[in-house]
Amino acid sequence: MVVEQLSNVLYLTTVSLALLTAVSGLFMLNQLFKNKIKDLFTDKTFFIYFSLVIGYSLYALGELTYYLIFTVYDEVPPASMPDVYWTLGAATLILSFFAFAWTFHKMHRESSKLVMMAVGGVVLFGAVLLYLLQSDLAKLATSQGHLFVSFFYPLADCLIITFGSIIPLYYSKIENFRSSLLMLFITSVGILIADLLYISSTAGLEIDASGILHNIFYSSAYLLAALGFITMIFSARRKMSA
Repeated sequence: MVVEQLSNVLYLTTVSLALLTAVSGLFMLNQLFKNKIKDLFTDKTFFIYFSLVIGYSLYALGELTYYLIFTVYDEVPPASMPDVYWTLGAATLILSFFAFAWTFHKMHRESSKLVMMAVGGVVLFGAVLLYLLQSDLAKLATSQGHLFVSFFYPLADCLIITFGSIIPLYYSKIENFRSSLLMLFITSVGILIADLLYISSTAGLEIDASGILHNIFYSSAYLLAALGFITMIFSARRKMSA
């Protein structure tokens, strides 16, 4: 009973921090870009940050929807409406980090860093895929939708981390918000770990059966993302007042 209550409190914390991430991201967009929505597809920088915020906002919608369904029905199907938001959010974040990686590579054209990013990505993707295949998810999944999201989320996380690794690789050359962007990269790593723990628990594996561990990772990841956006806001204000 105590473990279940703790798990519920942690998940409510996860939802709250996910919403904080979305709200702080929207404030960041307003602080940095004001009324530039018309330049979404012509201003690369705005497109990247806009996609980041939309991606995390979709994650927050997924978390909120999941929590509301869980509260009402006391049970959530393995694949349901929240997965639509999470899937769209992951796709948007992949696009955003890819655009960031592509833009930075075009600016600096350091082949060695591109190779490091690609090799690291292949190794990470392969390791996670091997783990998923060895965990017998195909046998344990309760539906085709459950099977799809069980593979999609962690593999999408791998792509986000791969493209996002351009941030630590080019860290010294990033002129604006380098620390904030690094927080968002670490957020992606935390979400991958949390996703693997969550998927393992929903598939009937004994890892993190109580749900406490994956909620700790989700909460920590969203907190870091929110701090990333908040520090961007304060950095922008300092530059404006300087």
